[in-house]
Formats: sequence, C-alpha cells, structure tokens
Amino acid sequence: MSKIFLMAMLTVVAFCQFALVSNAWAEETGPSTDAMHSQLIKITQRSLNPLGYSSPQQVIGVVIRILLAFVGSIAMILYVWAGITLMTAAGAAEKIKKAIDIFIWTSLGVIVMLGSYVIVNFIFSGILQSPATSQY
Repeated sequence: MSKIFLMAMLTVVAFCQFALVSNAWAEETGPSTDAMHSQLIKITQRSLNPLGYSSPQQVIGVVIRILLAFVGSIAMILYVWAGITLMTAAGAAEKIKKAIDIFIWTSLGVIVMLGSYVIVNFIFSGILQSPATSQY
C-alpha cells in the first residue's frame, strides 16, 4: 500500500512539474510559471519532510523533549503517590519507609534524567556544532 501511494505521489508531482514548466500550457494573464514552480517545490518538500526539520539533531531534540515531558509526568505522579502514602501512613514504620524510598528513588531518577539531558545538550551544542555555524 505504501509503495503504491509513493508511486502515485511521484507520478502526480512529475506530471505537475512537467505541466507547470511547459510553456505551451502557460497563460499570459495567469500567475508566472516560476512562482507556480517554486510553490510546487515547497509543497513537494513539505510532503517529503512533513516534520520540517532540517537535521537529525533537531529530530533527536524533539524526541528528547517529549521523553523528558513523559518522564517528568511520571515523576510528578510518583511524588504525589509518595506524599499520599506518607500522609496515610498513620505512624506505620513500613509505610513511612516505603514513602521515603519512593521519594528517594524518584529524586534519583529525576537527577539522572536531567544529567543525561545536560550531557546530550552539551554534545549536540558544543562538540557536534560545525565551525560555520559556531557563534565564536
């Protein structure tokens, strides 16, 4: 199914490009073929790159931001769960220890998550940045 769709899209793009470039079909009063051709190229580029990212670093950055949001949400839920467990412990040492363990391990997870974000951000912005795009 995917191959058929791709072939159909390529055929339509090729036909439209041929039709727009051909001087036999152009009208004097209509828009210029150069403008239509550049618009067709923009549409084709958008269809081939629907996310609009120009580098793998941008895609990885978006994926990391989504994962950080997801893990941050889980951490917040765990903090709330630990707080509820601690408040409903009613002096039971076992429940208090369980709540404190949840706090500690969630905090360590957040520290590891933020540390990994800092390391990846440093690698992408510092080491992999080309000299042509460097700010220095």
